[in-house]
Amino acid sequence: MLSFVPLGVLACLTVAAMVLSLTTTPPAAYFAAPKPGKPAVVAQLHAALRADLSAPSFQYRSGVDVTDYQAPDRTQGIGPLGVIVIGHTAFLALGADGNTVSQWGEGPLVPVLDQTEGPASVRMWLKDLLGQTSVTKREGVFTVREVVPAEEVDPLLTGQVLVLTTVQVRDEYVISIHPVFHAFLPSLANLPGGRVKSITVKRVSGQTETYSKFGNVPPITAPHGNVIRLHPCPDGAVMNLYGSHVCGL
Repeated sequence: MLSFVPLGVLACLTVAAMVLSLTTTPPAAYFAAPKPGKPAVVAQLHAALRADLSAPSFQYRSGVDVTDYQAPDRTQGIGPLGVIVIGHTAFLALGADGNTVSQWGEGPLVPVLDQTEGPASVRMWLKDLLGQTSVTKREGVFTVREVVPAEEVDPLLTGQVLVLTTVQVRDEYVISIHPVFHAFLPSLANLPGGRVKSITVKRVSGQTETYSKFGNVPPITAPHGNVIRLHPCPDGAVMNLYGSHVCGL
């Protein structure tokens, strides 16, 4: 079962569903269970997914976000303020001078940060697809079919969502994953004058996830210099600044 959807898609659908809930609720959609694929085709895709998961390192891109991954438990966001995760410890950039971080905050890795910035985030799609068997292949491109409860895509929806995921493989590695969500889904239409109208669509395209630089990612190490210990935020936020006090994680 699909364990997540890209955060960009989920955020857009949630906002749109909240707008739609003020006027009308999209009808529920239901789909037949996907048929299992040919065992040889399923095995080919699973072998490529395992190759990614077994790689010593790779670079992961989701939309504009780029993350280096070093097996088994290190990630580093590309950019001056990129989060660094090493095992059960996360380092957040608290300040920067140009492209150089001037102060880091160190604290335990919490699940929400792991799922958005850490090793769990870069392996999510790979692990989910490894559990799928409704797989076809055409002209070198795999397509995975999966039916999930609609509330897994957006908590305000009912019924089911059909997820069609195309997977490209090169040199025995998965290099890209692109999901498309089919159902009665909330969306927003831009109107003249900056107005927005709530609508229902039958198809939403997700972000393309890419994987590259297998075994060629620089070592990920803990930051040096000005590192302070972060304490849990009273409101549960990942990071906040309270006057001269910093909390996080």
